[in-house]
Amino acid sequence: MRLSINMREENDGDIKMLLMEIPPALLPQNDGNIIISSRAVFDIVSDTLLETEVVMKLEDDTIVTTTVTPVYEENNGVPVKIGQITVIDSKAPGLIDDIDMPVYDSPDDIPTISDAELTELEAAGAASDIYEMTFGDQRDLSNVETIFEVYQNIEINAVPEHLFRLFK
Repeated sequence: MRLSINMREENDGDIKMLLMEIPPALLPQNDGNIIISSRAVFDIVSDTLLETEVVMKLEDDTIVTTTVTPVYEENNGVPVKIGQITVIDSKAPGLIDDIDMPVYDSPDDIPTISDAELTELEAAGAASDIYEMTFGDQRDLSNVETIFEVYQNIEINAVPEHLFRLFK
């Protein structure tokens, strides 16, 4: 088997980047899921990881792109990872056909009803409070999920040296 990794240097303003594309054959495959592409982007100047991206095709033909962007803070001139932002973008292959419901793209699209209509619906048990509203076509299962991770109490070189000694 021949190993081939595509690496190239690029400039984005003041940032010199090294882009490394990892062949899907080198990555572990999950049951029925296929990794389409994977790449890592490094900042050559600060020697830090800027971003990783994995594109995967699931069993149901959903395309999932997961992008992880580390967040750094400088400490005495050294970048220290203090968290990361993960964006999971899922693109569903089609719409669900069995659902027939109105599509609201924003709060302005929702029709208003009178107080009398609301009281009547509440009395019939047909109205309830909604604390979270999902906009867009509910038949489309595509979505974007963003996860923010922030580390707390980061200590640098805080472990006692004797823990690394094998012999006294």
